[in-house]
Amino acid sequence: MKSYRFGESANKQRRVLGPGALSAQQGHAADHARILALARSELAAAAGSAGSRAAAGKRVRARVCRQLAAAFVAHAELFDALYDQHIPATAL
Repeated sequence: MKSYRFGESANKQRRVLGPGALSAQQGHAADHARILALARSELAAAAGSAGSRAAAGKRVRARVCRQLAAAFVAHAELFDALYDQHIPATAL
């Protein structure tokens, strides 16, 4: 199984499916941005204002981990499932 960075997957989907192929394309991209913002915000909070050295040994909150997991599931069900049959096998 190939793995892709989450932030890059919307660009890959646009290349494979073509512009305008998804009626929910803008909402899909916005949902990627929402999930990334949640993750980045929590990582920044864990790092604190002292920089990356201060982040060593710090942890993200369990509540945010659960929120991120739920966001990934919801995203897959609400967006990705709409077009999974339209992606050519050569793109996987």
